[in-house]
This record gives sequence, C-alpha cells and structure tokens, in this order.
Amino acid sequence: MSKPAFRPVDAFALLVLTVASIIGINQYAYGLYNHCITIPFIKSLINPELYGDDYLVAEIKYFYSLFLPGCSFLIKLLQSSLPATFFILYSISLYATLAAFFLIALKLFERRDVAYFSTMFLIFSLTTLGQERTVENLLMERTLALPFLLFSFYAFFSKRYNTSALLAGIAFLFHPMSASYVMAMLLACFLYQVVKEKTSRNFLIGAGILVVAVSPVFIMKFINPAPGLSLIHVSQEWIELLRIRSAHHVFPTTWSGTEILQALALVAGFILAWKYKPRLEEHRIVMIFFATLLGLFFIGTVFTEIIPVAVVIQFQVFRSFKFLVFFAILYYANFIFTEPNTKLGIARKALLTALIVAPYLQESKTVLAGLLLLVLTVMPGLLLIEKAKKNLVKYLIPVQLSMLLLMGIAGSLNRVQFSIKNAQEKNWLSVQQWAKQNTPVDAAFIVPPHLEGFRVESERALYGEWKDGTQMFFDPLFGNEWMRRMKMMGYAERKPFKEAYDELSEKDFEKVALEMKPAHSKVYAVVSNEKDNLNFRKIYSNSKFSVYEVSSVEVAGVHLVEDSAHELVAQSAQVGD
Repeated sequence: MSKPAFRPVDAFALLVLTVASIIGINQYAYGLYNHCITIPFIKSLINPELYGDDYLVAEIKYFYSLFLPGCSFLIKLLQSSLPATFFILYSISLYATLAAFFLIALKLFERRDVAYFSTMFLIFSLTTLGQERTVENLLMERTLALPFLLFSFYAFFSKRYNTSALLAGIAFLFHPMSASYVMAMLLACFLYQVVKEKTSRNFLIGAGILVVAVSPVFIMKFINPAPGLSLIHVSQEWIELLRIRSAHHVFPTTWSGTEILQALALVAGFILAWKYKPRLEEHRIVMIFFATLLGLFFIGTVFTEIIPVAVVIQFQVFRSFKFLVFFAILYYANFIFTEPNTKLGIARKALLTALIVAPYLQESKTVLAGLLLLVLTVMPGLLLIEKAKKNLVKYLIPVQLSMLLLMGIAGSLNRVQFSIKNAQEKNWLSVQQWAKQNTPVDAAFIVPPHLEGFRVESERALYGEWKDGTQMFFDPLFGNEWMRRMKMMGYAERKPFKEAYDELSEKDFEKVALEMKPAHSKVYAVVSNEKDNLNFRKIYSNSKFSVYEVSSVEVAGVHLVEDSAHELVAQSAQVGD
C-alpha cells in the first residue's frame, strides 16, 4: 500500500479550517494582549519620534528577537499598514501551522482520517500550563515561530536532520523561548542517535547549523546586555515582583488544583493512547520528546520554587506543555479511528475522550461545545457507518469540515464582529485616537494602569501600565522601576487597582506629572467618568473616560502654571460617543 501523500484537496481543506478559525472559532484580534508592547515597539522603529522618553519603549534594546525589526522592515518595504501586515502574517502562520500538524499526523500514522481529525481538534485552542495557548488568535513572536517548529518536527521524523535543525534555528530568531523547548527535544534525540549508532556525525552537523542559525540573537544580546540580568543569580526582589505580576507563567505552586488535575488527565490520556502507536522508530522519537518535556517540568519546578535560577525563570519552561498537548491530540485521534467499535472499545474511546477533553473544561462554553460536537460526529458516526454502508465513510471528513466552517461563521456573527482593526473597547480607542490627533507628539499620558494598550493607537508615551511588568523577565531592573510607578498610581496589595487609581488626588497626579514634565511638553491624565471630579482643565470626554491636562506642576522648585486656553480650544467642549 502506498503512503498517503499531501494533495491539493488537502491544501484547500486546511484553508477552510484556517478561515473558520480566523473568523469565528479563534476569532482573530489586533491591538490586545502582547500587542500592547510589540506594536509600540514596531511603531517606534518605523518612526523614532514616537513614544519619546517612554520607559517601556526604551527597553526595546533588550528584546532579543528579529520579530520587531522584521515587521518594521516589511511595513516599510511593502508600504502597508501595520494592521494589514499583522493580519497577513497571522493568516500565513496559522495556515502553515495547520499544514505542518496535518503532515506530522500523516507521517506518523499514515491515515488521512487521523490527520484530518487531529487538525480539526487542534483549532479548538486550549490554555495550557504556564498560560500558553495551543493556537493563538493574534500575531505574536511565538505565533510566527510555531509553524517553523512543527515543520522542524516533521523534518526530523522524515530523517531530514539538517533541515530540522535549520528550521528550529530560524524559529529561535523570532521566539527564542518556544524554540528552546523544541531544540532541547531535538538535542535529546540527536544524543540518543549518538549512543545508538555510535557516531556523532549527525549531532555535530545539526549542532553546527543551529549555532549559525541562532547567532544573530546572541549577537543582539552581546551588543545590548540587560544590566541587571544574570544567568544564575536571582534577587529576592525580582522573585517577589514576578510572583505579583506573572506567577502563572513560572511558579507551579500558584496553579490551582483544577489546572493540575486537568493537565494530569491529558497526560494520562496520552499514555493510554500509546496502545496504537506509529512505527517503533517514530514512536521512540515521540517518547524521547515526552521524556525531555518531563525533564523540563522537573527542572522548572526545582529551579523556580526550590533553588531559583535566573535562566530557568526567564525561559518559563512550563510553557513547553503545549507541545505535549500537540502529541496527545495526534495519538488520541489515531486511537479513536483504530480502536474497534466493540462495547469495550467504545468504553475505552469514551474514557480517553474524557481525559483528553478534561483541560478544555476551563475554556469557554462555545469552544467546549464545538469540540464535543466534533468528537460526537466521529464516534457515533464511525459506528453508524460501520453498521450501514462503509462507503459512506468518505463523506465524514467533508461533513465535519463544513460543520466547522459554519461554526466559524456563526462565531463571527455571535461574538465581536471579525475585523483586522483594533479590537479594544470603543471608548478606550476613542481616547487614544483623540490623543494622536490633538496632542503634541512629545506629550505624555497618565492612564488607568489596569487597562491595556493605550500606546497602540495614541502613539504617545505613558507613565506606565500593569501590562508593562512582563518586560521584567528580560530586564530585572526594569521591574523595580515598573513597581515604583505602579505604586505612584495607587497600587497596593489586596486592593483593586481600578479603585486605587480612582482614589488618586490632584496632588498625586501632579507628583507623577512632575516626573514627566522635563521630557514632555504636555502631561495629560485619563480617568474614568466615575472619577470625573479633578480640579484640572477637562479637554476631552466620552461616555466612559475623561482627559485632563495636568497643567499645574512644580519643576525644580518653580511653580509653573501653563495657560492652555489658546490651544485645544476647539476640543475643550468636545464630547465623543
């Protein structure tokens, strides 16, 4: 029997899945989450006049990745907008991710139905341990790196070791963190080959290719080393700040019992699915991958909770759990199509489904319902086809693809309208757009720190946001300054940040403005309308937010009162929707 090959119809089917995911199932978003940091970075590369003296944007030199310069180069080269560029890159990355996953399934199990089912299962995104999504809904560094890593796996299974090493190295250029997990898995396989074949040729060539491929990132790090970062030493203050801001990424003792049990259920399901495995050689590779991931979890636990080590904390190794989920899905799909539909076989399928689906219980009802619908069309579907006419099996995959496309369309209609534009709340966006159009380019803003993304559309410097704290992974000293600024804006433990910010007085805002005034011609404060009682000039408002010019500031002991009546007069009475 000839091995199944990738066909044009498969390429089209994967396109259908990509569209279904983008418009509804994992509805594409722009301007949210990590974009609150990466978009200002990219805009500052395109136009250095933006974000002057912004303490976060100044950290771009410690952002060791080609993602930022690559995106800015593309935008300049193609003369395209940033939202359009991001959407195109995201769409290509998602399609390539699904194609790589499909090919891995086809390679391991040589069954097209298994490849389709596992890929359809994959597009229902899961938040894994370490707060990592299996399928992201926006373009990030790891979104762009993931297809390279999956194709690296595929090349390794196909014994194209040099290609595998090169692809992993390219992924490292965009997202060193996720690439390092895969490189660890590949390294373990290479070392196994050295022991088994008693030759180090493949290992040395692969290692050489990796070193050359990843060298640009290390050159960037050598040129701009973060001043407070050590490979080993960890300050207690850094640990405490990480526990406050990003504990879910690093410290397993902060995870809930439910999260841990759901993860263990998936691991148990993966192990039970080994009953039906690919050829021994390929299964052995997967087992080495699995053992490497367990090793990473052990290292992550010991060297974050017991003996903290800086480099282990930085690489957030628990995020590697995502790759275990990928292989669990592949083996689960093979089990569903291979286990016979006897009473015992159906019971085993149901048990395995419960274990694999358990982590998805934390996801939205829409995701869980869609995933269960997919599973339920396969298990009873196969049984009915087996009892009726076996030639009907050829219609199962097209029916499921159509179902997922309809699900995607329904999702786009039922949730936030699909768009490549900024998905932030409209009133929050309105303030940003007003700031961009009506304030000097060197102006600075004090904004509610619990909200995210003001820099994205305003293109103005900020005093700080809670989101900024993630940068301390790459520059521990940044964390000290970030927390100082958060406290200036009211942060206190066991008190809601919104409430604390709303309680700030005029003197509190003036103290912040005093810091910012030397580098900025204007300083503005954005507050919610619940706190609409500041004794400053109000120059803009909409249904949720108001903007004040903090015009009375003391600098170097001199009390300055700026008369802004000649400016922004047209905006002083403006009220937005």
